[in-house]
Amino acid sequence: MNSQALAPHKMRHRRTIFLTSLLCLGTSLSSIALAQDDELLDLSLEALMDTPVVSLSKRSQSIATAPSAVYVITQEELRNSGATNIPDALRMVPGLTVARIDANKWAVSSRGFNGRFANKLLVMIDGRTVYNPAFSGVYWENNDVVLEDIERIEVIRGPGATIWGANAVNGVINIITYHTADTQGGVAVARVGNNESGFSGRYGAKLAEGTYGRFYAKAHENDEFKTLSGQDSGDDWDTQRLGFRIDSQRSKKSALMLQGEIHQGEFNQTLRTPSFIPPSYTLEVDDTAEAKSGHLLARWDYTQSPDSYWSLQGYYDYFDRDELFYEENRKTFDLDLTHNLRLNNNHQLVWGLGYRFLSDEIGNREIIQTDVSERDLHLYSAFIQDQITLQPERLFLTLGTKIEHNEYTDFEIQPSARLSWNIDESNYAWAAVSRAIRTPSRAERDYDVFASVNPPNALNPSPFILELIAAGSTTMDSEEMTAYELGYRSVLSQNMTLDAALFYNDYSNLRFFDFSSAPSVSFDPYFHLIQEAMFSNGVNGSTHGIELSTNWQVNPDLRFELAYSYQKTDIDWLSVTDITQNTDAPEHQLSLRSHQVLSSDLTLDLWLRYVDSIDLFATGYSTEIIKIDDYLNLDARIAWKPRSGVELSLVGQNLFDSQQLEYIQETLINPTEVERSVYLQLRMDF
Repeated sequence: MNSQALAPHKMRHRRTIFLTSLLCLGTSLSSIALAQDDELLDLSLEALMDTPVVSLSKRSQSIATAPSAVYVITQEELRNSGATNIPDALRMVPGLTVARIDANKWAVSSRGFNGRFANKLLVMIDGRTVYNPAFSGVYWENNDVVLEDIERIEVIRGPGATIWGANAVNGVINIITYHTADTQGGVAVARVGNNESGFSGRYGAKLAEGTYGRFYAKAHENDEFKTLSGQDSGDDWDTQRLGFRIDSQRSKKSALMLQGEIHQGEFNQTLRTPSFIPPSYTLEVDDTAEAKSGHLLARWDYTQSPDSYWSLQGYYDYFDRDELFYEENRKTFDLDLTHNLRLNNNHQLVWGLGYRFLSDEIGNREIIQTDVSERDLHLYSAFIQDQITLQPERLFLTLGTKIEHNEYTDFEIQPSARLSWNIDESNYAWAAVSRAIRTPSRAERDYDVFASVNPPNALNPSPFILELIAAGSTTMDSEEMTAYELGYRSVLSQNMTLDAALFYNDYSNLRFFDFSSAPSVSFDPYFHLIQEAMFSNGVNGSTHGIELSTNWQVNPDLRFELAYSYQKTDIDWLSVTDITQNTDAPEHQLSLRSHQVLSSDLTLDLWLRYVDSIDLFATGYSTEIIKIDDYLNLDARIAWKPRSGVELSLVGQNLFDSQQLEYIQETLINPTEVERSVYLQLRMDF
């Protein structure tokens, strides 16, 4: 398969369209600005800069003074975007790369290294990790959260390892749901469209004095997409989930939260599996992945004094997935204690202890096999971070480190130093140096993956058929990264803000395939050679880039939000066949959103997105480079509120293209194009 065969069937001059669109948009915005009455501009975005974030230091602080590249997606932005899932909503964040693989799979990463299982991005829901330790990544389709329950999504671009530990290398995403006192009454949402339909509902009530609760349910169906040849791709899917949350203020000092959920889903897929049958040496197989999960989480918060705050959180998580090439059953128990303590006027301290127990059972299949079908892992951790006041209300130094012990690589230390400077009331600058590591996944240590069958050719110089096995290795060590960051935030005026971040990430000990072992001989099913490619470490490299975001409130009825990122990757691969992860992210990405109040009951949202082209490297015994073209697309949402508590919205997504290729999964999944989508949604609040 070559890059021409995988390119979209219609060639478009996308860069010309992109530049023309920006030129026209800039001209229009300039005209709007000149036409504004000064009284209409008498409003402020300072409240936006004061949005609280907790993911950076496990204590609440405003975005404006956070010494890190932080972006917060609010419930209002989530609703106005028209996104029906978390990955699509994340497209508005500068520095994040989001690409849809097929109807039920996404590749999401921060600052590069994208893939089906992007292994350097930690994702949490209310502090509960949904990062899968088997493949070092996230099953986004399994975390189809009820969007109406989300208060905000906090996104940290860059390391968060000092607080959250291993695997928070290039970023942290924390999805935070509402306190139940803020979700009283009922909400029902029904959606129907050409590609997807669904229903979600919740009801909240006061259960006792100081105690509130809610119950929710969601069902979702998504139709299949098309392959590059225009055929049905067989990737339709459906999920159902039920859950609850209870918040109780036990006293003025003590609060308790309890939440739980069960979920099940079926995800159809068309697989390309290795085969000894010529001439393609692959088989196309229809499959259904069945997934079940559930969790129970409890958190106790205790305010000992105005200067001392404790939090104890524990959760149990169950996950089961069964598909043609893989079966996993995993149980997780996690316990974390955090203490925020102000020692004096110059030291704001936060420290914590953690323990996690993971127990899994892996079923052997033809594609993925292991000699260690059951494994129990224990993870112990401790962290401490001190915000030191160097100059009151102006200059702060934050020092911290996390120490972890895991059963793969023993002790890991992940320190950071952050300097923040309040230049004046409207301008803020920060700088940081951090170290983060990614520990090996279960697959890299224990699995043998039947990767491909290769006939004699330029890539297989022997005269025999060669079977490639990606083999786990007990010598696989942690990947390491040192990050250097600079940031600046400004309230440029009462109606405009700016957030900018520069970064340079220095990577060492990256994963690669080691082909140094000699091939062995097999007679099953007939004579051929077997080459093991061992997971190993030893590759170095770097990434660097800039991320910008700005909000412009033109007048009370019109707002623009712009996000732009540039990124460059330079990895010193030992050879092309060593590449086992996609490190090439789009160099340029742009998101431009507008929200306009047309009348008292009518609003219009437009979302223009540009994504630069990328080169994907096929894994395995191949030097194949696959080019994904750049693209420009538009989403539109118009919402009508005929009366209080009722909203009817019409949403169009990917309006510039009937279908487009965004990404190709590294293995197994057929290339699939994302289709244009239109849906009608009714929301009722009661």
